[in-house]
Amino acid sequence: MGDKIGSLGIIFVNPVVGANSDPERAQAYMLSGVQDQVKVSRAAERYAELFTFNGVPTFFVGAFDKTPELRATLTQSLSKYTHVLFFEPTGAVLTTLSTRAQPIGSVKYRMTLLNSQSRRLMEMSDEFGVNFVKSILSPDTHLFDIAAARWYNTLATEKLVDVLPEDPKRPPPKSYPTDGQESK
Repeated sequence: MGDKIGSLGIIFVNPVVGANSDPERAQAYMLSGVQDQVKVSRAAERYAELFTFNGVPTFFVGAFDKTPELRATLTQSLSKYTHVLFFEPTGAVLTTLSTRAQPIGSVKYRMTLLNSQSRRLMEMSDEFGVNFVKSILSPDTHLFDIAAARWYNTLATEKLVDVLPEDPKRPPPKSYPTDGQESK
């Protein structure tokens, strides 16, 4: 497919909820956490850590609205990194596990890998949120690591990165504070 990724920038496009938006989609966006810039940053920085730990220097550039600023940021990133992974929302899913359960929101993303000449090398889709799943059995970052490993392995299939070993290197687990508290 091309040269291996030397460095990678990650850019998220913020989902838009307009006055005429589907209320279920708006609720899914809200429940997924993707409208909270702090949560998006924490998740994306965690994805970047896993990629970096496994040999691909990766940086979270930011999350932006679809404005001229986004285009300028993309252009700057393509001159700074050999590749950019661009996350664009394409929909949302609202799931309720039972009639009593709190609904869970996730966002459908199209992820496009661009090289420094702005050429689309590949696209993939995934559905996820950035709210942290609190569990006694796993740290908050466990689901982020699983998602990042899935995307990394997709890039490896295309020979853009080396294949992750059976037991990939992972950054130390983290737990994040609830709103208004310091990080652990």
